[in-house]
Amino acid sequence: MILTSFYSLLLAAFAALSPCKKKDPKPIGDNIEILLKNYHIVFQDILTPIDWNKWDWREPWSGDQPTQKENTMWVKENTIQEDRGVCLQATREGDLNYCGMISSHKFLEWKYGYVEVSAKIPPEGFKYWFAIWMYDKNGWLPEVDILEMMKETSQSLSFTHHWLKNGVHESDGNTFKWKQDFSNDFHRYGLLWESDKLVWYVDGLPYYECTSNIPDVPLFLICNIQSQEFKRLFLPNEIPMCGLVDRITLWQK
Repeated sequence: MILTSFYSLLLAAFAALSPCKKKDPKPIGDNIEILLKNYHIVFQDILTPIDWNKWDWREPWSGDQPTQKENTMWVKENTIQEDRGVCLQATREGDLNYCGMISSHKFLEWKYGYVEVSAKIPPEGFKYWFAIWMYDKNGWLPEVDILEMMKETSQSLSFTHHWLKNGVHESDGNTFKWKQDFSNDFHRYGLLWESDKLVWYVDGLPYYECTSNIPDVPLFLICNIQSQEFKRLFLPNEIPMCGLVDRITLWQK
């Protein structure tokens, strides 16, 4: 089981990320549709309805118990079926936040390809810390964060990846601030993973690329809502809040 010290290390790593290399979001390449001509869809789910025989509402390390980190617990009741996909809901009872999650660890992990998640993120950024991410179920790292809300508003999107080097957790990433608020509508958040690079996409356009410390083991996908640093308790006027996911697609060569 992952211990509290792990969360302290994780949050310290986020804080230690180098300053943004490029604050203005400008595409660095072509639309993903051009690249996908050489790929084919190997998995797609519109999550209507969500198939609990495949998806899980917990991370794999918590087994049959709800996943809990600090004051935040993920429970099945907070992953709610909607007409369009699923609502990952944030609520609170007493001294615990209750949140929604979907995880593919029971049925889907992969190595290399392009994955895209269509989602309508919650407002106010880090307050609800919405995330779309991948990691190795056999030992956490490497981890790739396709999207994280790490700033005060939902105009800013953070892209990060984490790895072990000589037994030490290292990470690199970037945060961009757009003029638009991404909580106003659905958008597509994607990651191209090849043997020599990671490329982050928003609505089909690439905005950030890494070419070192590329994962070379299969990873699985998580989408979840959570509280800031796992600790901050939601205020009564902040809940319930929902992040919506309505399509997940994986392409491979």
